Order: sequence, then structure tokens, then C-alpha cells
Amino acid sequence: MAWGAGMLRAATGVVALALVPLPYSCLAAKDSAAAQAAAHAPVPIHFVDNFTQTFAVPPAFLWAELKRMYLDGSKYRELGFAIELLAPTPEAPLGGTIASRREGKDVDRRTAQFTTIDETNRFLSLRVVYSTGITAYVSYDVREAPGGSLVQLIVHAQQPMPETAALPDAEAVRREAEALTSFHYDQLVTMWAAEAQRVEALYRASAAGGSPQ
Repeated sequence: MAWGAGMLRAATGVVALALVPLPYSCLAAKDSAAAQAAAHAPVPIHFVDNFTQTFAVPPAFLWAELKRMYLDGSKYRELGFAIELLAPTPEAPLGGTIASRREGKDVDRRTAQFTTIDETNRFLSLRVVYSTGITAYVSYDVREAPGGSLVQLIVHAQQPMPETAALPDAEAVRREAEALTSFHYDQLVTMWAAEAQRVEALYRASAAGGSPQ
């Protein structure tokens, strides 16, 4: 890579600064500030959900509905979110969506970047960043199953540990991660049971040539 004269001068200045010994008081102050920042930085909690839901519909029908829900943003649009479709960029070559909804003085904002859209294997993956500080990597794997199809949903998520008076230890973080996993799994059970009923009703209506009830 060719560097321009300005970049070379800046790099030279950085090297020169690195070669000049700093006074001990400056080093101690920097170490103290770094230690304080580390002590007050939120501790990230990592949790994983591995969830499967069956549907009495063909895999192709379920895959098409999942794309409508997430690629087109209809799932959140129907919940009252404003949806912005993101064009492909170098950072998100497959594009994405921004879903936002005002809740009092706050805005619930969810930015999704699609990372895999595999039509052959019916596999969708994406990265979602929430305004609450949660980051999640989510995959949807649609497969044929007895009586219809299933979707395996795997979520790898991270969110800040709730603030406490003292820095939490490993055991406290582990307990919080287990509680989050259990809570989120229960939410998935409820949400996807309702989705199964909705998608199956859509399929029955489409097979009958009518409209869902």
C-alpha cells in the first residue's frame, strides 16, 4: 500500500513519540486511569440458545415466510416498527434492515446485517445490534421434518451485566448468563408456538385458495 507524504509524517511523529521516555508520574497516572476504566467497564454476559420449532407446512413455504419476516422486515413492521431496508455495503455485503419504534422518550432500535442467505440449503444468518446494548448472532436453518418442516434457531448473544456496587465475580456472571438463557428460551417457546399457528394458518389458506382467518 502506498502512503502519501502526510501519512508518512504522521507515522514518523507517532514513532518519535514512542521513543521518548515518559515521566514516571505520567505512566502512573495512565495506569491508574486504565485501571479505573477497567473497573467501571460493563462486564459482558455471553449466552446461547439452541431452539427448534416444527411446522405442519412444507420447507419451501416456511423458508419463504422466514424471508418475508426478516429480509423484508414484515415481522417488526407488523409490531409497529418503522422499517428501513439497508442496501449492500462493504461492511454488510448482503444488506440489512433497521427497525425502530419510539417507546416514551426512548427509541427501540434494532439494526440487522445479513451474513448468509443460502437459498439452496434454506439457511439464513444475521447480526443484530440493539439500542439496549445487546448484540446477537442469529441463524435460522429450515429442514424437512415428519409432518412438514422445522426451523432450528441458534442465538449467540452478548449484553452488559447489570451494574453492581462491586465488580462481579465469575460465579455471579455465570448465574446471570444461565438466568438469561432460561428466560430467553422461554420467550422463544411462547413466540414460536404463536408463529407456528400463524404460518400453518397461512398455508392452509393458501392451499384452499382463500384468506387466513
